[in-house]
Amino acid sequence: MSGAYQTSRKEQAHEDSAWAVLWTNDDKIVSGSIDETVKVWAPKTETSPVPKLEEVSTFTGHFLGVVSMSASSDGRLCACSSLDGRLRIWNLDDKSLVKLIDPGPVEAWTVAMHPQGQLVAAGSQTGNVNIFGVGAQGDKPEAVLTPHNKFIMSVAYSPDGRLVASGAMDGAVHVMDSVSGNLIRKLEGHSKAVRGLSFSPDSKVLLTGCEDMTVIMHDVSQPSGTVATLTGVPPA
Repeated sequence: MSGAYQTSRKEQAHEDSAWAVLWTNDDKIVSGSIDETVKVWAPKTETSPVPKLEEVSTFTGHFLGVVSMSASSDGRLCACSSLDGRLRIWNLDDKSLVKLIDPGPVEAWTVAMHPQGQLVAAGSQTGNVNIFGVGAQGDKPEAVLTPHNKFIMSVAYSPDGRLVASGAMDGAVHVMDSVSGNLIRKLEGHSKAVRGLSFSPDSKVLLTGCEDMTVIMHDVSQPSGTVATLTGVPPA
């Protein structure tokens, strides 16, 4: 990511709450909303030396609102999940729908796209991580990983594509080999739903964010790899 962005407030960017947002490696911001749209924003520099964001495209077709989004490392493809249980893969460059996946009503809550864009991992309400091929035919997953028996609230690929992590409603976090599906690490420390997962650029550290108001940094290469725990302050 590059450039400096002027601090500003965009009123009525969506007609309802925005539940998901991401910043691609090629400097696009993508937002997904309960208004059933996905919008792409890009810097505009013609009138100011400090770029301002302007809307460049809007994708429609999601039903009941967008829950989760994830982009490929080149910023070209974006996978989105919605409350209707379907996944849509969008091409952000040519503004087209690449693939619609309908795996069933409880099989795709949160989504993560492989860095190279050929696979999409979806965490389910039944505790599975379903792996779909972007270029595959049909709605069936190419692989099903079974790390949890609880609702999976978050999922993430490592930047090198070798690992896939999942966080569940009960606070459990599992790190698996993305090819074999084998469990590599079970990470502990959370007591409530794990809502966010993010790997460091070198794929060695995993940040886990939880409803228990903690963020834990894990060294995924070590059996007991807790690096630090950040604790929030409850509201007064």
